Amino acid sequence: MSQQHEFPQDPNQHAHNVLANSQAILRNAVAVVLPDNPDANPLEVFPAPTELRADGVGLDLTPEQETQLRRYAAELGFGREENRTISDLGIRNPFVIIEGGQAHTMLAELEMVMRDEDKGVAHIMMTASPYRDLKVKETELTAKVLGIDQDEVGKTEYDVAKQVFSGVDNSRTLPGYGLEGQPIGLGYDINNGFEPIQRDTGQYVWLGHVGRLNGGPVRLLRIDRENYVEDGQPKYRNQPQTTDLIKIENDGLNMDHISKDVPIVLVTSGTYEASRNVAAARAALITGRPAAVASYGTALLAEVKGEDVPASAPINQLPGELHKMAEEVAKLEQTLRHA
Repeated sequence: MSQQHEFPQDPNQHAHNVLANSQAILRNAVAVVLPDNPDANPLEVFPAPTELRADGVGLDLTPEQETQLRRYAAELGFGREENRTISDLGIRNPFVIIEGGQAHTMLAELEMVMRDEDKGVAHIMMTASPYRDLKVKETELTAKVLGIDQDEVGKTEYDVAKQVFSGVDNSRTLPGYGLEGQPIGLGYDINNGFEPIQRDTGQYVWLGHVGRLNGGPVRLLRIDRENYVEDGQPKYRNQPQTTDLIKIENDGLNMDHISKDVPIVLVTSGTYEASRNVAAARAALITGRPAAVASYGTALLAEVKGEDVPASAPINQLPGELHKMAEEVAKLEQTLRHA
């Protein structure tokens, strides 16, 4: 299986480049919000993201500050109309991870991959959480996007992921050759660094095959976590993040004796490209396998949602993404120190 990628063969050098660029942009973003203290910790300047990014906490910005912040964020993919495809990355034959989310975001991710004629995708793994219930407005939008009645919409992100795949278009999806809906004898341990489990845990199931990807197989990975209550408030921990997902996929590829030259590409929204890029660079360091991020733009998202004009990326989601990016930068720094 051949492959190409634009970043250096040396994952250490690539990680250093990503780190330097990310730190510079974070400093510029902090300077916009706190011009008298540009060296302030971005983790303290920008509020942490909410589980549903649309509920993100915004900042009290002047019009000039918002314009500046959007300009720096645009360098990271935030608000970009165009897609950043697998072909744009110079990568062929990757294993692809579709990031979970609302129906329109997962559908945009799948559509971008399927329209990218040059990428030669080997395999797709969709991911979704069974713990995030859809809100009323999400259910309404999901019904519209998938062309089904509201009472037919799944209750959770995980349920909807299955509907997104089956609803991509019957002419584009193929039966699972007897495997559709069947579990895969593999899992991961949320209490042990997401180490692989070589037995059926229910975390993986087959979804089917996609005709537009030359019959490429598609799996669904359940995003597990530990729920608990602290001070009367529901919380959770041990949920795999971007680096963990790439590691989980890499572990599976290693078990199947897939060459380390074969890359993994995470597909997400341009809104989240910044933090995912840092996490992918760290994952490449940890696994020794090329890892990259492709992302859809606002134009494709508008098309999927049936809107004529691409909407601007909501400014209230930007602080949470910058916070997440700063978290990933700190992790990457630590990993590089021990590399």
